[in-house]
Amino acid sequence: MNLTQALVHELLKYDPHTGQLTWRRRSRKWFKNSTDGRRLWNIQFAGKPALSKVCDDGYLRGKLFRKKAYRADTIIWFWMTGDWPKSMDREGITHLNGNRSDNRWCNLHDKDEPARVDGTIAFIARPVPVRAASSTIIEEEQRRHA
Repeated sequence: MNLTQALVHELLKYDPHTGQLTWRRRSRKWFKNSTDGRRLWNIQFAGKPALSKVCDDGYLRGKLFRKKAYRADTIIWFWMTGDWPKSMDREGITHLNGNRSDNRWCNLHDKDEPARVDGTIAFIARPVPVRAASSTIIEEEQRRHA
């Protein structure tokens, strides 16, 4: 399955103020002929933290569709911008305060974005939507930072 921003929005809810990812309720289309499976999945997971396993390196990770494990910060970057971080290596997203599990939007930075001569991040204050980002808010944010 090709992971798109729309699909990530359908599966996950992100609060940019807290950095929390949670599972959204799943509709019938995700469950082949199984009303009970959908009901049980929603009872067990909907509204609960997603991609929240703290790994030895301090990053939060989790799986989508029982397949590839993703770092939460990478999925959040994709959720908010519609783009994967420019550098998809181990350190693609840096956390400005050094806390790798702090995924508030204001704390995330793509390491390949320009830095100042003194080595600090070029911009730290990034606008955060007042409410959880919708596709309209994301489009506005992308235009503002383009």
